[in-house]
Amino acid sequence: METVTEQQPVEARPRWWNFDRDREIRREMLKRVLDVFKELRPNATRDYIQGCRARLAKLEYRLYAGANSLEEYQDVTTLKARLKAIVLELKARRVREQNPGAQPASIVVILPAQRRAFEAAVAQADEAAMRKRVRRTKQANKHSSAPAA
Repeated sequence: METVTEQQPVEARPRWWNFDRDREIRREMLKRVLDVFKELRPNATRDYIQGCRARLAKLEYRLYAGANSLEEYQDVTTLKARLKAIVLELKARRVREQNPGAQPASIVVILPAQRRAFEAAVAQADEAAMRKRVRRTKQANKHSSAPAA
């Protein structure tokens, strides 16, 4: 598998990058990206996967380019979340390019470690909204059932 080596000016590259040292690491990471892809599309044909290899290599490059360190780049515990974030950003960019005057939609990426806290906050907000609706309904019923004087 070939890795993408987009040329950036040397001064624009992060200090931790070392193409010679990282070549084998990046090949391994590209295999992991491919494994995630196969996991998400278990019925994909071999031909389909072959056709996607160039795009997967670009995703791997974005992982490499977006990481703050080699350790962050190699972190398999956040790999799916980071890939999803990249794909969402690419989709958002495509939408912006197709609709230049449109207002951008908010995209929220929740990492697995933040999921429980997020779900608890959503449940709490749902509960508060439900209590508010019940209160309004009771008040509306109270006013509509009161005898006219």
